[in-house]
Amino acid sequence: MLVFILCHASESDDRIAAARALGLRDLDLDLNCLNALCACCSERSLDPRLRVAALAALESLLREPCMPDDKALVATRRSRGAGVSPRNSLPPEFYDRLDTSLRASLEDGDSSDVRSAAARATGASVSSGLALSALLDLVKTDTVAEVRATCATELKRFGPENRDAAFALLGALGDRDVTTRDHAAASFAGFKTAKFNAELAKATVAKLTTKSEGKKDSFTPVLQSTAARALSFLEHA
Repeated sequence: MLVFILCHASESDDRIAAARALGLRDLDLDLNCLNALCACCSERSLDPRLRVAALAALESLLREPCMPDDKALVATRRSRGAGVSPRNSLPPEFYDRLDTSLRASLEDGDSSDVRSAAARATGASVSSGLALSALLDLVKTDTVAEVRATCATELKRFGPENRDAAFALLGALGDRDVTTRDHAAASFAGFKTAKFNAELAKATVAKLTTKSEGKKDSFTPVLQSTAARALSFLEHA
């Protein structure tokens, strides 16, 4: 019934309420439900509030508080761009659709709320395909600081394996927005066991030792301070 309301109700408020209800973890969800949420979040003609609600539901359903002990299962699902959920065993084609839907939402130039919600859902799903590529781009180029900060937070979830995510965070340390810089520094904690830890630490130290361009250069000390915080989260050997 909730899926029917989500897809066919005439009032946006009713559809939004259905999306929020579907995001509750105590519901027994199936593939049809998740596909319906994907369809809603990527359809740009819909009310942005509905798309945000659909993305929030996907985030809630895909983000698990703990991971199963089966490391092989975790690796397999991550290689497919999947979230690690002990409750759902979903076919690979669902994750292809999810990845496409998340990318479409991340590339929505009209609504920063949709982009932020899509960033959170991408982090929840640990989607390593097109959506991650869009996330890596947004953390550098989005014109809305809140979106960049959200992207920086979610990139932590791709650690410790994903090198591109780690070095995107390195770049975000130089963001002109203080919240984005702080979130990027904190996200270094996701990469403290990375195989490329020493290389990442060395690149961060290079920012720490950036030379000031004179008395009028007020940003270099800020960058140095942010790099120092990032190193403290990285805890490199």
